[in-house]
Amino acid sequence: TFNIFDFSKTVGRNMQMPFMATSLLKKNNLLQIVDYHKFLQFIVQIYNKYKRSVEYHNDLHGSDVAQHCNLILQRQNLIEYARFSDTDVLALLVAALCHDVQHDGFNNRYHVVTKSPINQMYGDEHVQENFHAAQTIKLLDIYDYDFLANMFSASEIKTIRKRMVESILSTDMAQMKQLRDDFQLHLNQFGIQDTVNRELLIDTTDDETIEDSKQLVSSCVLHACDISTSLRDFDISTQWADLLFDEFFNQGDMEKAQNLEVSIMCDRTTTNIAGGQAGFI
Repeated sequence: TFNIFDFSKTVGRNMQMPFMATSLLKKNNLLQIVDYHKFLQFIVQIYNKYKRSVEYHNDLHGSDVAQHCNLILQRQNLIEYARFSDTDVLALLVAALCHDVQHDGFNNRYHVVTKSPINQMYGDEHVQENFHAAQTIKLLDIYDYDFLANMFSASEIKTIRKRMVESILSTDMAQMKQLRDDFQLHLNQFGIQDTVNRELLIDTTDDETIEDSKQLVSSCVLHACDISTSLRDFDISTQWADLLFDEFFNQGDMEKAQNLEVSIMCDRTTTNIAGGQAGFI
């Protein structure tokens, strides 16, 4: 099982994300389709925007999720069955790397209740996810970091950016049930179960259904990988769980200090970590 903590120690914390991003693109033969110099500068900026002071939702999590997305693409032959082009794979991997960029360690509920600046900017729905997507796109709008410019057509760039944004928004935990239901409905519609009818995963009726079903697959893959740490080897899973609850409890302490209702799983005096993990699975 891949261990991002060991990987980071081996290459150095400040180098782990550039190494990971380059490795993932190389494995998928994507280095030649982007402006690599700008791509590397973009990834360095993404790494810098992640907050090392945040226990769980930091650069290590971003790289770990991206690595897991690639694992699913490769091990499940998803590139073939989802009819993913190079741009489809690129959009998913970059979205995974960036999906929690500049996370501050507080959940959406906290931002809504406290009417934080992020909440005021992005509204009550997908607060953090809108913020992460916006930070990603803002970087792409800077010439020195726009690794797509002059490498793709305007139409391709529009699709890549849209795919990245929609995939990042799908990581909102409030979306999980709807995303799962939509995917199950899609599977049922085409009689897909286990290996049966996998070639029908993408609805090829027209361009719109192709894009919609590709987006659905991308969103499901990123969301699944985002919450996959409970299914890793026990020692790795435990390490991630400890970091997550450190972050949760910091929020709970802040909520108590502000006389707010403490969010679920955020009270260090009452939360059963083992029970919470089992319930989540």
